[in-house]
Amino acid sequence: MLFGFILADWVTWPLRVRSRIVPYFSRQVGAAGGDAAAAFSRGHGLHREAAVLDRLAARLGVTPLSAFGFEDERCGQQVRWHAAADLLESVAALRARAGPELGAETREDLETLARVLQIASGSGVEVSLLLRLGGDAGQALMYEVSVRQGSFW
Repeated sequence: MLFGFILADWVTWPLRVRSRIVPYFSRQVGAAGGDAAAAFSRGHGLHREAAVLDRLAARLGVTPLSAFGFEDERCGQQVRWHAAADLLESVAALRARAGPELGAETREDLETLARVLQIASGSGVEVSLLLRLGGDAGQALMYEVSVRQGSFW
């Protein structure tokens, strides 16, 4: 019986997980819970519609969002940092041309990301996009803060 529950959990896990794409900064941009942290709790739409966003970026002639990430030092990868202004340029173009092909959640994610990138750009902080697996806006974050080289806000 326990085997059945474990198997069912394993099979349905991908359906329950809400992954997201979040900005990851080379150094802290603001206080925890402040404006710079707003994008950390969002990004579900960016993840769900990543392919649509990349195709739209190609049509607009701007760098696709996927070019700004998704290396993770926790997986042994070297994070490549980018000027926040460069990512902001792509996000602004996507926001300006976002039509019915993008859902409301994705448009809100782009708006929130743009606000945070303006803060980072004004502070000269570099950024990378990071894929967060699961809906853990706060779980295990305290551990991560001690092992990561960058900051989520």
